[in-house]
Amino acid sequence: MKQLIIDKNSPNGRFVEVEKNTNSSEYKKRRIYELKQKLFDTDYNILKIVEGCLTLTDCVDIIKQRQSWRKEINELEKELAENETTENTESDN
Repeated sequence: MKQLIIDKNSPNGRFVEVEKNTNSSEYKKRRIYELKQKLFDTDYNILKIVEGCLTLTDCVDIIKQRQSWRKEINELEKELAENETTENTESDN
């Protein structure tokens, strides 16, 4: 299965087509980047809570989504670390 993504190395942010292999390190790194961007994009709402301009009730959906994104980031980072450990062990043999 192929997926269109924005090439962050391209000065024009052009779309490129890549294989969507959810087990690949490249996919996991790209997904982590996308999720961290979503967290960054919603930081404004969290800052408004801290400043007292919004309440937790106002942003409950955003907060739940951010928790979900963080959970996925943590899982992907754990998988990447496990893959790197496995690759290093195999290359030592």
